[in-house]
Amino acid sequence: MGVILKSNNYTVTTFLTVQGHWGHKKEKSLQTLNSFFLGTRNDFNIFNPENSVEFLKRLNLFCFDVIKLNGNILFVNTYGYFERITLFFGLRSLESIKLNNWVNGSLSNLLHNKPTVLFISNINNNMYILKEASKKSIPVIGIQDSDISINRITYSILGNNDSKEVFAEYSNTLSNTIIKAKLFNFCKKIV
Repeated sequence: MGVILKSNNYTVTTFLTVQGHWGHKKEKSLQTLNSFFLGTRNDFNIFNPENSVEFLKRLNLFCFDVIKLNGNILFVNTYGYFERITLFFGLRSLESIKLNNWVNGSLSNLLHNKPTVLFISNINNNMYILKEASKKSIPVIGIQDSDISINRITYSILGNNDSKEVFAEYSNTLSNTIIKAKLFNFCKKIV
């Protein structure tokens, strides 16, 4: 590629290493995402890694500002496949975590602190959470794969949403941003 873009130590090289550039088969992909693909290989769409890194930069700025303004991010996983990753990075960043069952109305009735933002592990398996978040005007962060409509997620990160490595890498980057914002708030208080 030649050009390495940095975003909180996240680079095009990192994206390619974790195989984040692989989308779904061409026939399952949505036409609205065509501008984000480099092309296809073996009938699978390939995301442009530079777009993915740019989306991640925007997401990091947004999340930093949310935490800086004393907001919170709820890590949500109802899909057992990513449960340990969600738990680890949610705990690491000292944010709330909701695992396994999600009952309709959880945002209004079951959660003590209304989250400022939701980070959802697998959008396709959690459409009902997106609807509830939309009704409550809560922004949603999620991995935008080639088979997910781009207008369903407030802050999308382009990439393979079925890969543990990709989800772990994005969760790590998000967690690092949250920790930096909390350290920034702490330093403001002591100065």
